[in-house]
Amino acid sequence: MRKHYRESIKKVEHALGDEADLLRTLKSVVGNAEFFGRVRGLREGLELYEYGLRIQEKNTEAFRSVMRFVVRCAEGLERDDLKKAISAQAICDYLDKEITRIEEQKTSSVNIRPPEKWGCKTWKEALQRKRSNVDKLLSDARSEALSQTYCTLMAWKTWGETGATKAAG
Repeated sequence: MRKHYRESIKKVEHALGDEADLLRTLKSVVGNAEFFGRVRGLREGLELYEYGLRIQEKNTEAFRSVMRFVVRCAEGLERDDLKKAISAQAICDYLDKEITRIEEQKTSSVNIRPPEKWGCKTWKEALQRKRSNVDKLLSDARSEALSQTYCTLMAWKTWGETGATKAAG
């Protein structure tokens, strides 16, 4: 892409030939466009960074775990299939399986349990006893995970990991 861009600039410069004023104007416009592009990219990067921090600070580990589950389920599914795949029951089953897996490994503490104030040991129990609370939490996590901003953040994360892998390899 950059190579094509540079070649196009060279062609236009060549076509302008002896038109010094137009050539100077073209170089100024190209320079400004590149500058504004960098500024816009930096601004978007900062906004995504701040958004990522807000997700980490304001949400629980369970909320973020639901978001990751939703994103994994969303890949390759249409809207109706997605609703079935990420039902409250499916999410609660997933969270309970993760709790069991973490407890069996004994390598870290379990941070994805239902909130203590609900008085539930499992997500299945929370779904039965605190259905509206669970639905609200899961709906918020689902909406956040499918938001354009979160998808953009995950795309930047993926691109960054790809670049780091190439640089290390």
